[in-house]
Amino acid sequence: AETKEAGGDATERKTTSGDPAARVAKTMAPPALVVLLLAVAGAAKAFSCAGATSVKMDFLPSAHVRTDALLFDPELGECVSDHVHTFYGAIDPRAETLRPNATHEVLRRAEGNTGNVVENKSLYWHPTIYKVITDAQGGRRFEIADVWFASAYYVWRTGEAEAFPDGLKMRTHGADPVARATSHCAPEPSPCEREDSCEGGGDFLPEQACWELEINIKFPTCWDGKHVASKDGSHVSWSDGCAAAITEEHWDPECFDFPCPPSHPVRMPEIHLYTRILDYKGGHYVFSDGSDDFHADLLSGWNATELQRVLDECENESDAASPDFFCSDHLEFRGKPKVEGEQEDDDVDIRESLLSFQPPAVDARRLVAPEAVDGVNELPRGACKGQVLGF
Repeated sequence: AETKEAGGDATERKTTSGDPAARVAKTMAPPALVVLLLAVAGAAKAFSCAGATSVKMDFLPSAHVRTDALLFDPELGECVSDHVHTFYGAIDPRAETLRPNATHEVLRRAEGNTGNVVENKSLYWHPTIYKVITDAQGGRRFEIADVWFASAYYVWRTGEAEAFPDGLKMRTHGADPVARATSHCAPEPSPCEREDSCEGGGDFLPEQACWELEINIKFPTCWDGKHVASKDGSHVSWSDGCAAAITEEHWDPECFDFPCPPSHPVRMPEIHLYTRILDYKGGHYVFSDGSDDFHADLLSGWNATELQRVLDECENESDAASPDFFCSDHLEFRGKPKVEGEQEDDDVDIRESLLSFQPPAVDARRLVAPEAVDGVNELPRGACKGQVLGF
């Protein structure tokens, strides 16, 4: 279950061992100096939180389909992507938001949204997670693992971050340490008890079973101020000092407040994207690209003026991905009302609230790409190797 500074939130594994002042006070200093150092450390922490803000937005998946708007090439036209993705956010009855050529304009006019914030019409996606089932003859079947729900946390310093420009596209990849991708068994891992096989799991998608497997990754925070997309992703960058701040003791630093490089001077809020698999069985699971590496994508669907108002006016002194802050005075939430500083009871309640307002389901096979993506003997693969239906 989701808890503040636990259950996989950004502060989950941070301890005083990563705080130099607290460590020195504990191991070396005489009593008077202990008091002084701890006071200084506490003041520094209080200062670092002042003006820092976070907001939590939750989603259910809208579809699993082999498209990727970040890779759209007008010269090639609409193509299927290399692998299947799981999508969250803006959706419309004709599934236009899921097409390879989806744009900011398409998201803005979408009638539906699987997320709980009315103003956020963005689209988020990641490689679909598959459970690999092996039969007695060694044959394999790939079944989509059900996503319990997902969350996008934004973290920034009030009045010092710029809204995503209309239509910003960006990707983050767990192979880059600065993305700080993690997976976490909640509450604790347990032995795999699958009937087919418990072998074949990886480091990121574990062999152990979990009541809930929680996966998270962070997005770049700096923009070049010119381009909303680029083939190589060079229009966005990580903040200066973030990579150096990652150590064994402090493996997941908060980088939202670090300065941006001169090449990418515009500081944006930092997105922490979480996805959760309930009743994760352990054993062999794989991402749809056949790897054990997580990545995620964003196509911003915000009205930049509306988002900028939130970034300038909302302040709740949360300098991490906190499950009990929402900027609910500045954003309209669907489902259960939010109370600042109060966490919802548990993940079951969050999902029930999301289910209460979901738009009608769309049939991506009938509207976008006709191939089967669930219960298949092989993972659907190959960029532009497959059919995209006409619109």
